[in-house]
Amino acid sequence: MRVGFSLVPDDPFWVQVREAAWQRAAELGVTLVQVPLLMARMGDESLGFLEDLKAQELGALITPLLTQSQMLSILEADLPIICADETPLRHPRLVSPQGLYDAAALSTRFLAGALGVSDTYVSRIFRRVTGMALWDYVHPTGSVVPASCSTARL
Repeated sequence: MRVGFSLVPDDPFWVQVREAAWQRAAELGVTLVQVPLLMARMGDESLGFLEDLKAQELGALITPLLTQSQMLSILEADLPIICADETPLRHPRLVSPQGLYDAAALSTRFLAGALGVSDTYVSRIFRRVTGMALWDYVHPTGSVVPASCSTARL
């Protein structure tokens, strides 16, 4: 089986994920095929990318989050997707982690309550200490807005 792989390691965690994927694929006799990121492509160019994926005869695609229309196009082409990011999209041929933002909100509220500070303060300190922005803002409702969607300036 050939599996398309478009995860780009931009921090130590994703370097480990990539290396583990390559190692496990070798153990299972699966061929990982490095494919360029689709998210950088727009419009008609993304349609050409879909044709490229079909030509490579892939059995699945491992990718970071794509736009919903891009993912649906790939899924409708009968190519399963293993998405590295949480997505609200549901499809029988789509696998993605679920509950990460809820876990971040729960841990943020717990730490904030234990320390007697605001959720936003906990987020700000976490990012300052770790250099990672796992979440930017937790709404009073408990839902988390990812950094790319947040209007909060920390």
